[in-house]
Amino acid sequence: MNTNHYWIALLVGVTAATLLLLTGGVAADDVELTWVGATPGATKGVAVNGDHTYMAATSGLLVVNISDPAAPFREAFLPLPANDAQGVAVSGNYAYVADGDGGLVVVNVSDPANPTRVGGYDSAGDARGVAVSGNYACVADGNGGLIVVDISDPVNPTSVGSYDSTDDARGVAVSGDYDYVADGGSGLVVVNVSDPANPAWTGDYDSAGDARGVAVSGDYAYVADGDGGLVVVNVSDPTNPTWAGDYDSAGDARGTGVSGDYAYVADGDGGLVVVEVSDPTNPTWAGDYNTTS
Repeated sequence: MNTNHYWIALLVGVTAATLLLLTGGVAADDVELTWVGATPGATKGVAVNGDHTYMAATSGLLVVNISDPAAPFREAFLPLPANDAQGVAVSGNYAYVADGDGGLVVVNVSDPANPTRVGGYDSAGDARGVAVSGNYACVADGNGGLIVVDISDPVNPTSVGSYDSTDDARGVAVSGDYDYVADGGSGLVVVNVSDPANPAWTGDYDSAGDARGVAVSGDYAYVADGDGGLVVVNVSDPTNPTWAGDYDSAGDARGTGVSGDYAYVADGDGGLVVVEVSDPTNPTWAGDYNTTS
């Protein structure tokens, strides 16, 4: 059997967390994971760009060189004002950090060994997650809801619109004209951002747990739903999101990413859980890695 190998970089846990670099071999019916390296520290968000991983560490942005995945090393660290970095996205030469009470912070990472803060937008809430699409950064701003920030001038980001979600916006993913917001106890909220100045509620799905993270692939949104595990929502009609399937993981689902036929769930004390979603209506366990944190 031919086995395709790939690299996974995933943050597992929320407070005392570790970034794991894993290599996986995809077979017909399972995924085998092998630990190859880690970086210590309390971190809450992660983004990968080329040979570098950008980590939202509690007190700032940590840049880790993963050119040799078996031996990752710290390349740089940039303290940030609020000491509460919770999420990060990278686009081009810039990292966009959700810095809690400090709002959105823009960091120039054209030289990863020398990241420099170039701009920011102090949102009203508690910036927890961020996704970037084109000239806009979409910020999950806690009780401030969803904030759309124009980043066409990274030195002077400006808010252009907002949507006050009903609960606690913790994570966000962008696909086409829509933002998908993990809104805590309110579940998944879909917001139309085709007019960034006027984000508008489009639909929602009230999951049973506490929505903390979300990823979108094709017609489906994958929600890390706390003790509700991984919930798959059909968003082919964004005005009417509907339950498609779920996988009740053993831990506390806090974040997720999707690649191909697999969803990777940061499951709190349950470690890393890999769920096969080739049939989104029937998610099934494919593998796991029992992290220490």
